[in-house]
Amino acid sequence: MAIPTHPAIIFFDLDDTLLDDTAAVAAGCRHLATTLDHPDPHALHTTWTRTSQHDFARLIAGQITPQHLRRDRARAVAAQAGRPHLTDTQADTLHDTFMDAYTAHWRPYPDVHPTLDRLTAHGHRLGIITNGPTPNQHAKLRALRIDHHFDPVICRDTYQLAKPQPAVFHRACAAAGTTPHHSIHIGDDPTADAHGAHQAGLHALLLDRHDTHPHHHTTPRIRGLDQLAALLTPDDDPLPTA
Repeated sequence: MAIPTHPAIIFFDLDDTLLDDTAAVAAGCRHLATTLDHPDPHALHTTWTRTSQHDFARLIAGQITPQHLRRDRARAVAAQAGRPHLTDTQADTLHDTFMDAYTAHWRPYPDVHPTLDRLTAHGHRLGIITNGPTPNQHAKLRALRIDHHFDPVICRDTYQLAKPQPAVFHRACAAAGTTPHHSIHIGDDPTADAHGAHQAGLHALLLDRHDTHPHHHTTPRIRGLDQLAALLTPDDDPLPTA
């Protein structure tokens, strides 16, 4: 399915597509390592990420609450640092410690502002489909100074749906007043973003910044948003590379 050069809307994922979430999480885990007097921030980062991925699937399935997920992550890294029995209050405090550093390190990738500015200047409509909760994701968009580019912004609690469920893509297209066939979705996750959007009938692009998925063939794969800008604004000069 060829990518249309004049789509009705271009939907973006947020975390690790526009926001360098991996770097922000790493900063939060470095802060946790200092707080917990743990010598290996990378090990804490691995534990934090593994616990997040495991619990997020349970959260989407309705098996746990967001508070449960937050406490699980805090307890997992605390246990690794030799503190295995945190109370709920202690777990909440430790998670808040992580969040202070995490939010302070929210940064866009270098190609984000140039790409969004160019697409908007060419009249392209832009939206967001993200599995994060509404308050967090809107705060990220404001912190990155890109919130004005996007309408609609669809979060997992907007319709109580999450990627890769086809229904969330269909509802997002309906909110934009268009259909999947006339829409593009771009994101970094092969399952939630590329496969999910493709199965829902959108034109899907996998953003693979670090060449992590060289054998992905379900949808087109690009290495940076400058390639998206080149595809949709072919008559302009190339965007500078970072």
